[in-house]
Amino acid sequence: MGKSLIPRAKYLMGAFFLYNSITDFDIDSVKNTFSSKGFSEPSIFRLGKLTLWLYKKQLINYDNFVLSNDDYSLFATGTVIYKNNTYQDSLLLLLKDFQTDCLEINKLKGAFCLFFFRQDHLYMLSDRTNIYHIFTNTKNTIFSSSFLAILNAQKTKAELNIDACLEQLLTGFVTPPDTIISGIEFYHNNCIKNFTNPNLTFLNQGQNDQINETFDFHNFDTAVEKQILNLKTYYSSISNFAIENKLDIGLSGGFDSRLNFLLSKYSLADTQTHTYISQDHITEAMIAEKLAAKFNVPLKKIKLNKAISKCEEELIYNFEDALFFYDGRTNFSMGTYNDVHTRKLRVSVLGSYKLGLNGLGGEIFRNREHLPSKINFLDWIRYVLMKPSTVYALKDKKQFEYMLYYILSKYKKLVNLDSTEFSNFSLYYARKLFNYIWIPYAAGIKNSAENQLSFFLMPFTDYMIGLNALKATPFIGIDGKFEAAMITELNEEVASITSSYGYRFNKIPFVSKIDSFIKCIIPIRIKYLRHIYHLQKLDRNIGASIFLPLLDKYHIINKIFKVLNATQIPINWNRIMLDKPNMERTLYLGYFLLRFNKKIDIGN
Repeated sequence: MGKSLIPRAKYLMGAFFLYNSITDFDIDSVKNTFSSKGFSEPSIFRLGKLTLWLYKKQLINYDNFVLSNDDYSLFATGTVIYKNNTYQDSLLLLLKDFQTDCLEINKLKGAFCLFFFRQDHLYMLSDRTNIYHIFTNTKNTIFSSSFLAILNAQKTKAELNIDACLEQLLTGFVTPPDTIISGIEFYHNNCIKNFTNPNLTFLNQGQNDQINETFDFHNFDTAVEKQILNLKTYYSSISNFAIENKLDIGLSGGFDSRLNFLLSKYSLADTQTHTYISQDHITEAMIAEKLAAKFNVPLKKIKLNKAISKCEEELIYNFEDALFFYDGRTNFSMGTYNDVHTRKLRVSVLGSYKLGLNGLGGEIFRNREHLPSKINFLDWIRYVLMKPSTVYALKDKKQFEYMLYYILSKYKKLVNLDSTEFSNFSLYYARKLFNYIWIPYAAGIKNSAENQLSFFLMPFTDYMIGLNALKATPFIGIDGKFEAAMITELNEEVASITSSYGYRFNKIPFVSKIDSFIKCIIPIRIKYLRHIYHLQKLDRNIGASIFLPLLDKYHIINKIFKVLNATQIPINWNRIMLDKPNMERTLYLGYFLLRFNKKIDIGN
């Protein structure tokens, strides 16, 4: 592949690259990585025996560091809010409190990585949720907010981590400490003891502290009121920051964007909204218009073009844009080659609004999969976590048992679960895994991408918001009634606008409740087998013809398939392409391997 097709940004974007000053690495390749992302030259700081390359955000020209006169300094990436201050005041107060040893961790909001420099030594503090992603090499001599930068720092070809590739394809994301490249580790502050560098101290926010998980709400109404109170407090606590930067909020026809939109009013900030226009978004766009009109806020309508309608050059441009914007990583529904996941589109959306507020993670307030209170753990793995369409694509069915052990061994360490919790699996534990696994390591991919451009928050992913949402589990129900009640309590007029589900949130119809009840009582195993039956039927009747037109139309798709087939990943590529999200994720992975073929040994 040639040089990046993405034009260089006018301003700098938010990122860092930190290394032991004596470390030997491919400097030119690292610089080219950040250049391809749109970065200009970084500010470079010599910090004891470490060197830090620090980049500002692309669309914001604030300094993201504070240098004091008494040998104390602070460097920041991501989005950090401290004690309801503006960005720069947050940094100043953070450094002051660090100097006086009175840093109040529970007053931090956002997704970030902070570096405090004191007396020739560096200290690193990342957000408690682990939603701002950080990577390192196995020797822990290099750390970066960019996975691609660590990959390109290596002077020899890196091996593909087959297990992690399978995890990404099966679940949609990869959990720490692995990445899809052997020799690159995914940093997480739950297990900081696994990371060692004598010149760098990792500060712990207490993720593993004992947590009171008592279900302390007496009834449904009390539980709803408590969640709303927690959320109002959060949105109020970011008001000064939000007023300074102005809000951008995406609107759709579902629960989470509406809840986020209503709560954003407590930030008191100037707000714009946006929605997408395409054949697949007609209903959502109509709902977005009604929601924006209700509060008389501007609505940007962003036209999307399907990737398969593009010419070869346009498709490659999207691949290239999304590859660097999402840093070579993807999850189940984000970080692909579609317009909506490109940096070009996001820049056009933001304009002068510098703080994106996103509703990801709002699923914690409802039972999206209509799960019963007691769940067979293996069935949940096959149907909810891994998805039938990806399990069906495994070449060797014994691989499922191996991957089950591989993934769960990591989950146990990340969430501190024991075997009894898996044997007595329930809706609560499914929600717990969503909160402590999916939110940081799947949704966090989008957060890390967005934070390169401007400030970005996903309020429903806040550590304490998630913890308190788990306490409401007995009242969540088998559908979306709990979140619908929250929306109704906040504003019944807004709740009365018909959703993309076909009903109003302030009055869920009886037929929808019956439908949810039926979906809940059907055993997950039956749902799984039914899905497999339909996949087998689709495989027999259509098979490879579902993506053959792509091979005929695009040379780049042919190249991607040649690379995928050359790997040792035990996946039936024809079968995994039967499902659209799987197809998009697979092609993204293939383009990544093709683009960096000089850095990766794919094992052929």
